[in-house]
Amino acid sequence: MLQQAEVVRLARRWSQEERRRAAAHRQDPRIGAALHGAQRFGIAEVLAAGPELLAAWQNAWVPGAHPRGAAVVAAAVDCRRAGLQAPVSRARLHEARNTRRYRPPGAASSGTGRANPPRRKSSRPS
Repeated sequence: MLQQAEVVRLARRWSQEERRRAAAHRQDPRIGAALHGAQRFGIAEVLAAGPELLAAWQNAWVPGAHPRGAAVVAAAVDCRRAGLQAPVSRARLHEARNTRRYRPPGAASSGTGRANPPRRKSSRPS
């Protein structure tokens, strides 16, 4: 069935005209959030909760949170960055997580080039 689907590519960011039309529907919390984040994130990122998912991944490295889960996500990102297009089995991701030394952002690097989530820029003054 997926082979029959038509692929539609959308621009990452809304045009000025699209933002103007969306503003008429700002009362919808999803559209309001997308408009609010339109300068920093693409519309698909906001509607798919991309910023929140990235923050959850970054925060998962904290001891007592979900550092193993964060390492599995990092292993999946590594697979994609390495060019793997096929789905990766759960067992393979756990194997990768266990054989590589994934560390939280800011931890001493082992020079492996492993995937760690990019650091969020703090909105707090230094």
